[in-house]
Amino acid sequence: MEFAPARDPRLEECYFYHRMDLPGHGTVGSEWDLRDQVDEYLGHVDFSGKTAVDVGTASGFLCFEMEKRGAQVIGYDLSDAFDWDVVPYDGKPQREVIERTRTHLKFINNAWWFAHKALGSRARAVYGPVYEIDRRIEPVDIAVCGSILLHLRDPVLALERIAAVCRETLIIAERDVDRPIFIPEPERRPMDTWWLYPAGYYEAILKIFGFRQFNVIQHRQQHAESGQQLDLYTLTARR
Repeated sequence: MEFAPARDPRLEECYFYHRMDLPGHGTVGSEWDLRDQVDEYLGHVDFSGKTAVDVGTASGFLCFEMEKRGAQVIGYDLSDAFDWDVVPYDGKPQREVIERTRTHLKFINNAWWFAHKALGSRARAVYGPVYEIDRRIEPVDIAVCGSILLHLRDPVLALERIAAVCRETLIIAERDVDRPIFIPEPERRPMDTWWLYPAGYYEAILKIFGFRQFNVIQHRQQHAESGQQLDLYTLTARR
């Protein structure tokens, strides 16, 4: 397993996807504020003494929260060496969009390392596409997919690869919808979002990959950027 080398970025070189409280720096972050209901988001799973991977770790909020709860955690994500699953309008991804996402990824990766240092974390980072996670990390007890499947062209393939490194429990948190929704459309051209699926869809998929026990929690989370409270679900699947 090849761990990423540590970085020591400045605060202005970071983008924090989640709001978090960092010693010596106060509250940082913009888009999502999960601080009040993080246990609901994580399905009230016991992380004590477990190994875990935070898939799509971004700036690391869930990774570090799992670590606080007693887990030994790997933060897994794309780095700026890889391309996002951008929607290929007109038949191919726009080069300028790819370049913007790579710059954004660099700032998000920097935020993970900035928070890692501020929190005194012992978590490790591994970078690579989600579709290659089974070739890049060793199996863990718990895998967490916190609002990442909606950003993937092929969430079924992603779950197959994630399931291959998950020995016990797989946690999926996503927007709560009552029917599948395909997001891309040529007028507004959203670039980084593909699907919204109800929990039952992912439960059916995970049964194929060997999971047998399921629990779903509905909760509301604060989208801090817009001020909205949005409905989410957390699906916990156990082998």
